[in-house]
Amino acid sequence: MKKIICIIIAAALLFTGCCRCRCSESRPNLKDILLGAYEGTLNFLGRLRLTSPPLLIGSREREDAYAGSYIAIPDGESGSDTVFGGISVKARKLKISVDIKTLGGSAAVYMTNGGEEAKLAPGEYDVETNGMFYIRVKYSGFRGRVEILSEYS
Repeated sequence: MKKIICIIIAAALLFTGCCRCRCSESRPNLKDILLGAYEGTLNFLGRLRLTSPPLLIGSREREDAYAGSYIAIPDGESGSDTVFGGISVKARKLKISVDIKTLGGSAAVYMTNGGEEAKLAPGEYDVETNGMFYIRVKYSGFRGRVEILSEYS
């Protein structure tokens, strides 16, 4: 079902881009139109994986899908939040800051970059995104505080 929806969205964006090409006086480059439509489709699909605000264990303030702040002070929560990220052909340079203060249970922050997932210890990281990029927090009976700051460098 998801594949069918993705194909329909991609076809609609491609059709819209081609129509704009025919109607425009300046006739933009077809390659640029197709790349823009592809990037738009990837951005849309990438945002679907982010945890929606009502379902977040913590709270998130976003500059965009890749940058912002996240703070959680759960009291025995279990689950996960996908906080930042998306899918893009454009590379982004980010500075990620992670802080975890544990009173009980466990919390772990994971970064997926280009399909590879890595656990992030508290600290600061300079990251260049590569295709699919996400920051996710997993909680298991966690009591304490988790703070994540993602900003462009």
